[in-house]
Amino acid sequence: MEIPSFKLKRLSLFLIGLGLLANSISLLFLQVSNFGVQLPLALGLVFLCLAWKWPKLQQRLAENRRLRWFWHLSWKMFALWVISLVGFFALLHKQGIDSDLTGFEPQALVVLGSSTPNGKASPTLAMRWEKTLALAQLYPRAIVVVSGGKDVGQILTEAQVMGEYLRKGSLQHARLVQEEASSSTYENLLFTRRLLLQKGLGEDPRLIVITSDFHTLRARWIANRVGLNQLRMAAAPTPLYLRYNAWLREYFAFVSGWIFREF
Repeated sequence: MEIPSFKLKRLSLFLIGLGLLANSISLLFLQVSNFGVQLPLALGLVFLCLAWKWPKLQQRLAENRRLRWFWHLSWKMFALWVISLVGFFALLHKQGIDSDLTGFEPQALVVLGSSTPNGKASPTLAMRWEKTLALAQLYPRAIVVVSGGKDVGQILTEAQVMGEYLRKGSLQHARLVQEEASSSTYENLLFTRRLLLQKGLGEDPRLIVITSDFHTLRARWIANRVGLNQLRMAAAPTPLYLRYNAWLREYFAFVSGWIFREF
């Protein structure tokens, strides 16, 4: 007969797995698919499998000392990863706010792109547009740069989709500049810097960079890396139902950026 702690562990694995699976499937139905959605999906399936095979697994662990050692080591490593993830989430929560714009007169507003499934804005990108239109009214002399290339399997670039929306939102055509070659945050900012230099704004123009709240920290570091230092960050809010999946994706983007020395 199963003892209560045995049942509790099995039930916990089942409920965690079911929650992760439900979260990912609901976002996939909304056509949101990125690593921040796919990883919880995979983890959910693993947890459900562990719950299903729990009695047999415990028997194997009791019989095999080496397997038991590996099992405990894996859980310790997973716990350390979760601790690092919680710390990272706390950092994003603290950093994802607007910079102080007092007395700052930008030469350009730079909007960083995000996914455009079926040539339409993702909810995350739509929030960046709304932030851009508000700032464009506040700083009427600044040009507006929309930066983003073509998603895999898409016909339109992110910049084209953003530009069309902003023009419909009453932004004057003459103010709008589209950077359509980039495929990462690093390229967004590097190619935008080159484009602004060609337009005579100098090597280090005064910019307000508009992106999602969870993305401001990494974007600022990358901007400094490519030589953009006179900038302020404007944080667009992330819809709550997407927030923690986006933060999870950003965790791995930070790791990737560090490995490839993007900042």
